[in-house]
Amino acid sequence: MKRFFQSLAAVVLGGACGAGAVVADRYAAQVNNRVITVSDVLGSLGPVRQRLADAYTGAELEKKLAEAFQKSLDALVERALMLEEAARQDQKLPSQVVDGRINEIIHDRFNNNRTAFFEALTEERLTLDEWRKEARDFITVSLLRRREVVEKVVVTPGEVHALYQQRRARYQVPEQVHLRAIVLRQLGTNDAEQLAGTLRQRASAGEKFEDLARQFSKGTGAGQGGDWGWQQPGELRQELRAAVDPLQPGQLGPVVKMDDDVYLLKLEARQAGGVKPLDAVYAELEGELRQKEGERIYQDWIKRLRKKFFVKLFPLN
Repeated sequence: MKRFFQSLAAVVLGGACGAGAVVADRYAAQVNNRVITVSDVLGSLGPVRQRLADAYTGAELEKKLAEAFQKSLDALVERALMLEEAARQDQKLPSQVVDGRINEIIHDRFNNNRTAFFEALTEERLTLDEWRKEARDFITVSLLRRREVVEKVVVTPGEVHALYQQRRARYQVPEQVHLRAIVLRQLGTNDAEQLAGTLRQRASAGEKFEDLARQFSKGTGAGQGGDWGWQQPGELRQELRAAVDPLQPGQLGPVVKMDDDVYLLKLEARQAGGVKPLDAVYAELEGELRQKEGERIYQDWIKRLRKKFFVKLFPLN
């Protein structure tokens, strides 16, 4: 097994040719009369091979390749099982369904250029008949999986509500305040506190806080009228939070001196904390439950298919 994945690592590092011949002509699995080769599995790995080679080396690369190889092999075995089940049920797709799929791909991926489509087939070393078979198998598996899995998934409102109650703490929304600030630097003999007091008087008398911030502030967001956006009071420094807590929207805070900076804050708006309502997260929770239930139904179905059809995995050592 270890020798096999060392060879597999060589395939990844060496590209699609050369070292690839070491492992590409071996049987990996058989489902009834359908044979899955190692080259089939390597082909299904696609760009995963390069990503692993870029991220890992040595023994770690071999381990990650082994995991990816097994996952891809399992997927191909499951696909073969579904095709066998479709054949057992004598499911036959009309030719126009496959033709429609081909026309969709030519339209969507090749800008309705049939010549470009056929050039892509040539580059992949596929004939049109081979590609049609792949398309037919893909549609067959998709339709069968929809009928046997997707259409059998049922999630009740009670299940969604129960999960919401379990996750209630996760949906806590902290209090937030929308602030503007004028920040002045205390440098040398300049009296930043006195200037801040003057600016506070001017703002109270009707001058726009935003204009004063653009003219005088040296802090973040000065060019945007001193806009600090939405903040959580608990994340502000203690002195600033103490200035903000008693404010109502539209009010100015007191002048606050911290270290070498002087702050003048204005509260634009306040959002109370609480818990997101069920309606706000219903779709998210329902989707999660549907996915989980769908996976359970799918795995149970695959187990039944494995018992129904002959499956053999070949050793890779």
